Amino acid sequence: MRKSSMGWLIAAVLLIVLGAVIFVVIMSTRKWDFKEIGNVEYKEYTFDITDDFSNIDVDTDTEDITFKPSTDGKCKVVFYIQDYETPEANVLSGTLEITTTENRKWYDHISPTFSFEDAYIYIYLPEKEYERLDVKFSTGDITVPSDFTFSDIAFNGSTGDVTCRASSKGDLKIKLSTGDIDLSDLSAENADLTVSTGKVTVSSLDCKGRLYVKVSTGKSVLTDITAKSFTSEGSTGHITLTDAVFTESLNIKRSTGKVDLNDCDAADIKVVTDTGDINGTLLSEKVFITHSDTGHISVPDSTSGGRCDLSTDTGDIRIKLK
Repeated sequence: MRKSSMGWLIAAVLLIVLGAVIFVVIMSTRKWDFKEIGNVEYKEYTFDITDDFSNIDVDTDTEDITFKPSTDGKCKVVFYIQDYETPEANVLSGTLEITTTENRKWYDHISPTFSFEDAYIYIYLPEKEYERLDVKFSTGDITVPSDFTFSDIAFNGSTGDVTCRASSKGDLKIKLSTGDIDLSDLSAENADLTVSTGKVTVSSLDCKGRLYVKVSTGKSVLTDITAKSFTSEGSTGHITLTDAVFTESLNIKRSTGKVDLNDCDAADIKVVTDTGDINGTLLSEKVFITHSDTGHISVPDSTSGGRCDLSTDTGDIRIKLK
């Protein structure tokens, strides 16, 4: 190696070491609180809501949203957001409308901003039941506890997780681009769950009508489910159903992924996967129609019951009756 190249290499290493030392010194003086080195200011705003409302509409950008039961019987909305955003919370025509609006100019985007703090919105609700809940968000996590019931629930977001324990008397619709859906101990008339990249986890769901789950890339795990019908589509990812009973139909289609049915049943069953195994135990006899190009097939030799159509191009099919 030339002496000049060696010199540059030594200088680069020394600069890296110097930078690391400066970083350690600065963070030590700040007790390793990364929030101290952000260049974005945060402000807290509180809106006391005195007008009556039955619907709730939320439209935000990058905040985590958490619904909480009120401890004093009053409604309030607490924002902790970046100082270049403007919050609003008021009642219009019986609807509580909650929004955040970015007020930066175009030249404010030239200088990069960064922060290690989390912006959030806390919504304190005094009642147990409401009509429509509609939440639109770009980036953030949504949490709705079991303290509330709504006539209809809709979440539509780009990046973030949705954790919902609240029941819906009507439809429950969740659509995410990237994120996880986590539902537990709730009921709905119909449920429509869609995520492009993420995981869907559902447990203890009583769906009186149709349950639909679509995942482009990610796992789906459903446990203790009852519904009239179930349909699931997906490109890449496993799906597992456990203790799931549907009075009419169970229909699953995957491009790449394994399908597990553990103690499940439906009047009519159809499972199609291009690449993956189909395994499971069913609760009643079925007339089996099976196909696999390169895999092993093992199903009960039953001639009564509903239709069970199982097909995989590359994979095994193993089904037992419980």
